[in-house]
Amino acid sequence: MGNTVLRNARRGITSTLLIGGLAIAVATGPALASASNSGESRASLDAKCTDAKLEKGKLVRDVTPVLFVHGFTDAAQMWTGGKVAGSEKEYAAPKVRGSNKTLVDMVSEIRAVATLTFNYSRSSTNWVTTPENPKQAKSKSVAQMLADTISCLNDATGKKVIVVAHSMGGLATQWAAGSRKADPRNGRDGGGGVANKISAVITLGTPYKGSWVAECTLRRGLYEGGRWRECSAARALFKKCNDARKFDKEIPADCEGLPDEIAQKSKATGALANKNSEISKLPAWPSKQDGGPAVYPLAGKANLIKWSEKYGLVGTDIGDKVVSVKSAIGGMGKSTVAACKDEGDDSCFHPKLPQNPILAKTVVERVRDSARTTPQMPPRKNVDWNNQRYGLTCDYIADAPVQVSLRNGKGIATGSGIGGGYDRWEVRLQRTAHGTLPGLGDVTAVLFYCSPQPSNFYVQEVRVYRTRDGSEIGRTPSFKTSNLSSQYQPRSLAIKNGRILADVKFYGPNDSHASGPSILRHVTWSWDGRKFVKRSEVDSAPGRIDFGRKHVTVNGIGPLRIGMSGEQVEKASGMPIATVGDYSHCADGSIEGAPQGLSLRFVEGKLVAISVSTGASSIATASGIHIGSTRDEVLRTYSGEVTVESVSGGFEYLVFAPKDPQFDGRVIVFSVRDERVEAFAAGERDWANFDPCP
Repeated sequence: MGNTVLRNARRGITSTLLIGGLAIAVATGPALASASNSGESRASLDAKCTDAKLEKGKLVRDVTPVLFVHGFTDAAQMWTGGKVAGSEKEYAAPKVRGSNKTLVDMVSEIRAVATLTFNYSRSSTNWVTTPENPKQAKSKSVAQMLADTISCLNDATGKKVIVVAHSMGGLATQWAAGSRKADPRNGRDGGGGVANKISAVITLGTPYKGSWVAECTLRRGLYEGGRWRECSAARALFKKCNDARKFDKEIPADCEGLPDEIAQKSKATGALANKNSEISKLPAWPSKQDGGPAVYPLAGKANLIKWSEKYGLVGTDIGDKVVSVKSAIGGMGKSTVAACKDEGDDSCFHPKLPQNPILAKTVVERVRDSARTTPQMPPRKNVDWNNQRYGLTCDYIADAPVQVSLRNGKGIATGSGIGGGYDRWEVRLQRTAHGTLPGLGDVTAVLFYCSPQPSNFYVQEVRVYRTRDGSEIGRTPSFKTSNLSSQYQPRSLAIKNGRILADVKFYGPNDSHASGPSILRHVTWSWDGRKFVKRSEVDSAPGRIDFGRKHVTVNGIGPLRIGMSGEQVEKASGMPIATVGDYSHCADGSIEGAPQGLSLRFVEGKLVAISVSTGASSIATASGIHIGSTRDEVLRTYSGEVTVESVSGGFEYLVFAPKDPQFDGRVIVFSVRDERVEAFAAGERDWANFDPCP
């Protein structure tokens, strides 16, 4: 995407793009998808599966989640905005007959399912494995966010997920289901590893072998072999369409489904081209023998005889005008092709496939059949962590885990297996932390204290278990230290932002067993698909700030003040700052251990703005405005000092500029959509916004 589109996306402006047959309204403001249902199911969804929006039904136990995933440059509204052609007739489920329905409506009529949409419109021009925002160190790719969402829905309902994906959404699903282990022999990367949490995948127009339209947007596609005839004809057509858009002329009908100039330059367009290595590097769909889901590819075959004659494309596999039938089928079985007889029938065009009655009927049938056979996950146990049997090594004093039964958080281990010539271990449970980890879902980390006797020392170890049933996943690695063991600070153990984190004290060169360790460090671990690995270990000031409880003003947040240098910010926060961009010019940064939605903007090495978005909903302004506050609350709180700036796409900015001269040039900007605050930024007027660094 060009800079203008990126800038609009950060502001929350709806940008209409034409690419690969997709006429898209990309509404990309900083948003937290919320459930349409109220009550317990909504609260549960908002707390856990924040990238999924509940459309119909209730997200409760024993209900099968059906997740709709949109495609390249699209948005979740594609599933709920277009009605299936003829759905009032023979293609609808009995309860739908008599009224036009969307595909989501039709699927929602199936017993014991809940329909949800997955929205990644903010990064829908990125390739599926590219981070949503490459400028943010903690940013995830679309495919990883999808894998996390699938895992979360599976954990919330106890049922495997059914995925209905359009276009590039099918490739994101392929990565999510793929094995985490790379396959160098076949040149395939590792994937999300959630195949065992998916029962079926239904894809519509997914370019498994690439898109000829994407290929023809690339300069090389116009001169090299392969589809030279198609691309030569497309060159003239692209020029015609680009000129019409550039000079605000009426867009010719021939241009429907073809990308505009901005979309043509997107990196993902190159990734989607025929025979591109990015698609071939995606992990293969796991087989059923390996626990993989059933995959049902659906394709559209448009009647484009006149169009093909006009551009010399007769006899070629144009497919749905964007993806060929051969590519959409991908060589897989149980495929369905909808062939439109009438050249005026656009339901076989790529963006309209979810509205095609034949494909809609097939989707309903596949979902119904899969929902009937979707196995139920084992019921969740009410795990009492203080009264449980564990396998421990006392931080590797024993070579193999020794079984220890805890009662009220305490236990004794004896026997020859405890090693070291000790009589017993005295074990205590010091802390539990609950959260969600990518690829694992809901987990519980447990910190154990273990004192071998007779001795005058103790060690600790952290083990991680599935919250559902208490089964062990693994443990964090032991610290490589001298004879004196490092000491976890129990109250610091937590699971946040997809990582396990804790403060740990280490012995310095002048420390002794009597004095205890004096060097405090903040350590984080993550799951790499096979084991837990240490991701960071940084010095941490004893007074490290909990920014989740600090207030934002026009001058900063907590101890951080606009105008501070990066060094001063790190010293004041007690944690290092991870920045992306040219620090000497403009860079966005995040504080290690702070809420994920808290971002800092540095210009010429100085802090100029602070922004708060989804992921930092606990942070509020000094007057109490936070993510989720209403528009009226903002206007009432800052009465007389707020100006309203309208932004297209349902967004508007409410700009609080204090009248007091001492705050001249300082503002707080609230991004509002649907009468709710979705993000806010504070600091210097020129930099307190949602644009990327120029």
